[in-house]
Amino acid sequence: MNPCIFFVDDEPRILQSLRRLFRNEAYEIHTFENPLEALEAVMNIKPSVVVSDQRMPQMTGLELLGKVRDLAPETVRIMLTAYADVDVALGGLNSWTVNVFLKKPWDDAELLMEIRNAIKYHKHLVGGGSEPGQGV
Repeated sequence: MNPCIFFVDDEPRILQSLRRLFRNEAYEIHTFENPLEALEAVMNIKPSVVVSDQRMPQMTGLELLGKVRDLAPETVRIMLTAYADVDVALGGLNSWTVNVFLKKPWDDAELLMEIRNAIKYHKHLVGGGSEPGQGV
């Protein structure tokens, strides 16, 4: 079974770009314009990775990733945003709500590498490892 990645962004063109970037990768890709729909899907699918924008109308990416952490703690959470909000980034990283913080526009090679690293980390977590900060 291929690793599952959720991309959540209220801008359809961003989701289209991400689908295009990952089309040749061996991942099951799901895209959501609405974070509430993504949360509902998390309960059923338990993705390996969730990549979210920060500023969306229904809820912030930090709120979404916090709920993902509660529903599926083994899911790796990545914030991908054009808004370089240092306080949000530090707060998300310090609370373990966000595992990785990346800026838009992204570098394709960097994003692909971060997703590959996230998949490896997810495999470690579901294989019996622990999340950073929860005792190793």
